[in-house]
Amino acid sequence: MTEWFNLSGNATRATNRGALPETCGDAAYVVDPLDVEAIAEGLRVLAHDHALREDLIERGRARAQRYSVDACGVAAWHALRQVGDVVPA
Repeated sequence: MTEWFNLSGNATRATNRGALPETCGDAAYVVDPLDVEAIAEGLRVLAHDHALREDLIERGRARAQRYSVDACGVAAWHALRQVGDVVPA
């Protein structure tokens, strides 16, 4: 998902299942994957609402930075340090 945010240059539509809502945050148009009307509406909205589409693109790029290799490495380092200095200083 974060690769899509960062590289695609497109607004993202995601489902409200699994880790996607947490991963996407406010950077995606989120729909119920079992609701055909909601899926169709999401496509319509993103196709016709230029301001929303541009906003989601910018939010997606910003959101992707939270999941960069560097950010994930730092977060993993801190998590390991918190569970008992598993990683030497």
